[in-house]
This record gives sequence, C-alpha cells and structure tokens, in this order.
Amino acid sequence: MVTKDLKTGQEEVKKTFQKVEISKIEISKEIEKIYEYQNRKFEIKTLKNSIKEFGQLQPISVIYRNGKYLIIDGVLRYIAFKNLKLNFIEVIVSEIPEMSDDDFTDFVIQNQIKKEKSSKEKVNEVIHTLRIGIEKSNPNRDKEDRVQFLVDSLGKGWSRSNVLTLEKILKWELKNNSLYHISDAVLAGSISVSKAFFYIKSLERDDYDFEKERESKILKRFFDGLYNEQKVDKLIVDYNTKKNTLPTKIDPSEYSKNKYRVVQGDVLKNPLPKDVFIDLSFTSIPYYGQIKYGDSESEIGWEKTPEEFVSKIVDVYSENYNQFKDTSVIGINLNETYKDGVCLGIVPLLILEMTKRGFIYIQTTNWFKNDNKPQPKNFKRFGSSFEYILLFGKTKKYYFNPIKIVDENKKCEVRSGCKEQGGKEKSYHISSQYKTIRDFVSQNQMEDVIRLNQNSVRSQDEIDSPFFGSFPNLLPSLFILTLCPENGTVWDPFTGTGTVGRQSLLLGRSFIGHELYEKNVETLLKVLKKGESEFDSKQLNVINLSLGLTESFEEDNQLDMAA
Repeated sequence: MVTKDLKTGQEEVKKTFQKVEISKIEISKEIEKIYEYQNRKFEIKTLKNSIKEFGQLQPISVIYRNGKYLIIDGVLRYIAFKNLKLNFIEVIVSEIPEMSDDDFTDFVIQNQIKKEKSSKEKVNEVIHTLRIGIEKSNPNRDKEDRVQFLVDSLGKGWSRSNVLTLEKILKWELKNNSLYHISDAVLAGSISVSKAFFYIKSLERDDYDFEKERESKILKRFFDGLYNEQKVDKLIVDYNTKKNTLPTKIDPSEYSKNKYRVVQGDVLKNPLPKDVFIDLSFTSIPYYGQIKYGDSESEIGWEKTPEEFVSKIVDVYSENYNQFKDTSVIGINLNETYKDGVCLGIVPLLILEMTKRGFIYIQTTNWFKNDNKPQPKNFKRFGSSFEYILLFGKTKKYYFNPIKIVDENKKCEVRSGCKEQGGKEKSYHISSQYKTIRDFVSQNQMEDVIRLNQNSVRSQDEIDSPFFGSFPNLLPSLFILTLCPENGTVWDPFTGTGTVGRQSLLLGRSFIGHELYEKNVETLLKVLKKGESEFDSKQLNVINLSLGLTESFEEDNQLDMAA
C-alpha cells in the first residue's frame, strides 16, 4: 500500500507552494477512469463563478513526475481554470518517493476518502484498490494492506470477509451482465453484501438465468424485501415447473436521425442502449385502468392491482438505472385512478416505490388546467382540475438551472383562436414557437403549479393524427429548460406522439424514445422531424438570454445517433 511506502521514519512529506502553467498539469488517465468528472458540470460551473468573482481561494495538490505535474487533489478546480482559459494556477507540490502507476492511484484514492462520491465512483475505487481486472499488476502484492484500507474507509459494517465477498461480486459483474446494478447498490448501502452474493449464486444455478429473472423478477422482489432466501429457492423451482420455454426475444427496430432515436417495442424488454446516458427523463405514463392503446399483452396500465402497475412503472427506470447520470432528473406526469368512488392512491404508491428502489424524491409539481371541464353531477367528490408531475433524481446532485427572468414586460396565454373567415382550420396566432415557449415559461417561472389550458396545441392537432392521451406541446418546455443541460439527452419511455421529443429538439437537446406500438411510430417520427426542422439556434439563444439561462455547459453531451 502507498501509505506504507510513503513512510520515511518520522519525517513528513515535504511540500512547496508554486504558481504553475496550466499546460504543464495533467490528470492521471487511471484517475479519470475512476472518478466521473464529466458528470460534475454543475460543481465546475459553481467553481468558475467563484474563481471569476474571488480568484483562486485554495491551491490544488500535485506531484512532479516525468516532466509533468500530476493532480492529487483539486481536479474540478483545475478543469474550471482550463474552461476559463487561465494560464497559471497555484499548486502545492508534494515531494514523495518514486512509485508505480498503481501506487500513485492508490495515493490519490486515499486523498479522496472524505470527499463525497457517487456509488459508481466508490465501485471504481474498490476495483482499483483490489486490482480487479487490472493488467500488468500483481493483485496479491500488499493485498492484506489494501483490504484493510477498504475495511477502514468503507466504514461501519464492513469487515474483511465483506470486502473479500465484494471482490467476488465485482469479478462476477465484470464477466456477466447485472440487471440490478448490484455493486452500486451494495456501496450505496441499499442492499447487503450477503444479499448481493445470494443473487449471484441464484443466477449461477443450472435452472435459472438472466432471461428467466427478466420475466419472473423473483430476485428483484427479494431485493425489495418481499421474499427471503428460502422463498426465492421455492419460487425458482415453481417457476421452472410451470414454464417450459424461455420468453421470446424481441429484436427492436430502431429509427434514428442525427439528433433523435426511436426504439420500437416493449421498454422492459428493450432497455436503453449502453452508449446512451440520460440527463432528463420526462413522460406521461399510461394511467392505470383508463385508456387501452392497443392489444399488446405488454401494455402497462391493466395490471390486476395498483401495486403491480406501480411496480412495472418503476421497473422501467430501475432496470435502466446505469444509463442515468448522477445529475439526472426523472419527471413523471400522471393522474389518480378512482374505482367505485375510492381513490386507488397511485401517486403515493409510486413515490414510495421509487424511493424504495433508491431514487431521490425531489418534489410534486402540478399542471393546473385553466379550462378544465366541469365534474359530472353524479360524482361524489370534488372536481379534478390538475394532474401531477412527480420529480425524482438518481442522487442529490441532480441538475437544476433556475430561471431568472431578465425582461418580463410581456406575457401571454396560449389559446386556440377562432376559425379564419372562409376556412375550416383554427388559427393559433403564434408568431414564433420560441416566443410562445418564452412567454409560457415566464408565466410559470419557478412555481410548482404550471398553468396551461387543456385545449392548448398538441402534436397530433398539427399532423391530423387520431392519437389520444397526449399533453400540450408547451408542458415539457419548462422542465427541459430547467432540468436538462443544453446539448443534454432527454428520454421518454412512453413516447406516444413524440411531444417531449419535439420540444427537446426545438430546445437544442437530443432525444431517445421508446414506443410499444409500431402503428404510432410513423406519427411520432413526423413530430420529431418537425421539431428538428424548427430548431433555430439564434432563437434558442434569445430564450436563454431572456430567461437568464446564458451559461450552458461546455462539454457536449449530444447523443451519438449513428445507426
């Protein structure tokens, strides 16, 4: 271990303060693989603002090696300096003995012990410390010291045997796909090491595998605390008794362009591509027991119980967990379902299930319908004039760029107008899509109640589509602007007519969507094409300026749409 190598009697490591050219400083390639600096854009933006206002308040720590200064601590400050195109930065240079690349990486990890890290970064630290899958290294050299370091740094509840079991889990994950991001969950504290190891042993059985788990979800319910190990063993036997064939594999048909991609098929059987990482997921989920969109058995919304429905909805996000960035936000538009005068409690059930699966509950917002239809007289409850939009994050570091109206002299409500004289079509009197979005966002700035007429323009109105069940075009705009960085990627797991995709493209984001029914793909592709063709970078810049959204992140998160 590095701590052992660094001991030089009672002498401390010598340190000197210097001002160094930015061009002579580097981030170790090994360190870049461990820490997700590309997902720390909000922190970098904050540091840039601080440096511009107050200058450099704290030097970064480096060592001098092979003609370069390698960063030990302060990578985000270094990136902020580079983004500001500054030439010099203050550093503390530590004089330490020569060491191997692996030992240097160990040394940096030890300097990050007290830093807040994502579960994925913790996994990467453990992988390196135990030399798992690292070529040209001796995994057994100083292993006991490295295991003890992990016991100490991981904290309460971690013993030597737990670390060694985690090592087996990580080695298994490197060779096998993992449905439920096991090692991440272990290091996040949501499941125990013993539960994770039982999961692996269950999937190594001769009579059970990934395909069977995808269909039966026995182990998922084990993680949720619904089954114990004995129950799991019994259910696997029962499953194999009743099931003679594996579920049919669906080969997804993909439709893609430069800025968008559509995956046709069941979202639970066709997860997000591994090369796609999501900044914002925004969708209107199927409302429970209300609208039948087609005849597929995979259609969500017709489960036997509200609990089963909610579990399936959360599966959509949980099984794509690794494709969400730490800064990701999930927005879900939904409404309650009533049966025989009783509210089924879909909203609280969904919030509870999402938090049980490890997502952060940010808040509830509401879409207030100014022109909602009156409640029938025979209904024994107050009239419903709003729908819910629930917001969740993967971590507490979720992206949020608050709107600060620069010039709010002018506001307008978006309403459909009268039919033009001699014509059959309604006129909407909209001079610019971007002006309309700006006025709508100005009207609803930073409030948890969004006011928008129910009969405002919808995508299917403009392309003469018979599709029903979508929301107005403007509704996603506020969320896209505030919860997704410019050039980020938006995902709609229930795409429908493509409204979320169209607004995402119009606002300079990339889009990926899932749609169960092939009959809807032609319509939504027309809508997406419309959004792509309407994109105007100059108009988008005007919106950003007027809403105070002028500082976009410099790294391009654009989705690679190569088919």
